[in-house]
Amino acid sequence: MTWISSSSSFGHREFISMESLFKENPHGYLVILSKTMDSDRGLRILKLLLDHGFRVLAAEPDLPFLFKDIRSLKLGRIKSSKQDPNKIPLAQNLSNLTRLVILYKYGDDFSGLRNSIRVKSIDATSNWTRLNNVVLVFNKNHSLLYKFMEEFESNFDGNR
Repeated sequence: MTWISSSSSFGHREFISMESLFKENPHGYLVILSKTMDSDRGLRILKLLLDHGFRVLAAEPDLPFLFKDIRSLKLGRIKSSKQDPNKIPLAQNLSNLTRLVILYKYGDDFSGLRNSIRVKSIDATSNWTRLNNVVLVFNKNHSLLYKFMEEFESNFDGNR
């Protein structure tokens, strides 16, 4: 999970989501990549889950390290601000890309899902409207994640 907002924005809805995750997967783990949640306030928010024995960790991501050695990702026009993020904040786009990079480099496997996408927003014609706030579960170095990252970098448009 990535969290780009302030820790004070981490509210009841987000806590219920984590609680649901652990009810379904009591032996699972959750890593929250967030500068603001990797703090004393973040620890206080997560304490109830930790006190119940759930494995949750908030850690500030080292973005230069994470993006290193991803051969398809140049990110030049995004990082240099030559590309206007438009309606969607650059931090949100970077958060979405970070999730893809983490999954690509390290993989993820929980609740018996393998190489799966659970899309939350579908339009009337059953087409995906976005991949934000979805469950993504992939093996390490999966080719579809690589294609997602290439697509993100080559067609970055903050209006979508």
